[in-house]
Amino acid sequence: MKRLLVTGGAGFIGSAFVRLAVKEGYDVSVVDVLTYAGDIKRLDEIEGRYRFYKVDIIDIIALDEVFKKEKPKIVVHFAAESHVDRSILNPATFLRTNVEGTLNLLELSKKHDIQLFMNISTDEVYGEIIDGKFREDFPLVPNSPYSVSKASQDMLGRAYYRTYGLPVITIRASNNYGP
Repeated sequence: MKRLLVTGGAGFIGSAFVRLAVKEGYDVSVVDVLTYAGDIKRLDEIEGRYRFYKVDIIDIIALDEVFKKEKPKIVVHFAAESHVDRSILNPATFLRTNVEGTLNLLELSKKHDIQLFMNISTDEVYGEIIDGKFREDFPLVPNSPYSVSKASQDMLGRAYYRTYGLPVITIRASNNYGP
C-alpha cells in the first residue's frame, strides 16, 4: 500500500483529495497548520483512518520528524497561502509558505527518497487571458504576489527534477469546485 503525505490536507481541495485517497485504500498522513483555510472537520467522515500532524511547512525540523515517522513514498503538496487579495496585503507570508515551505518539502523528499512529489499549483501562474484557454506550454506571467509565489514553487519543483532527479509533477488546476 502506498504511503501518502498530504500537505494542506484540511484545506478545501486537499481535504477532498484526502477523503478520496483514504476511501481508495491509501495509507494517508496529513500535515496542516490549520490557518484560515484549514478545517479539520472536513475530514470527519474518515476520522481514525488517517494520521494528522499540526505542522507548519516552514518548520523543517518538525516536518523532518513527520517524514521519519511516517516514511511516505508520495508527497502531495496542497499546502499554500492561496488568496490573491491576501497576498496583496501581506506578500511576505505567501513567499515564506509557498516558496520556503515548498523548498523544505523538496529537500526532505530528496533526503527521504520519495518516489513522487505532486506539486499542486494554479493557473494563476499564466497571468491573464483575454480569449481562449491556457496551454501547459504557455509562458509563466504571474501578476500578484500569490501567483509569483506559486510560479516560484513550480520552478523549484522543476529545478529539483532537473538537478537532483526528484520525480516531480506539477498540476496547475483551474477553478476547482465539487467532489
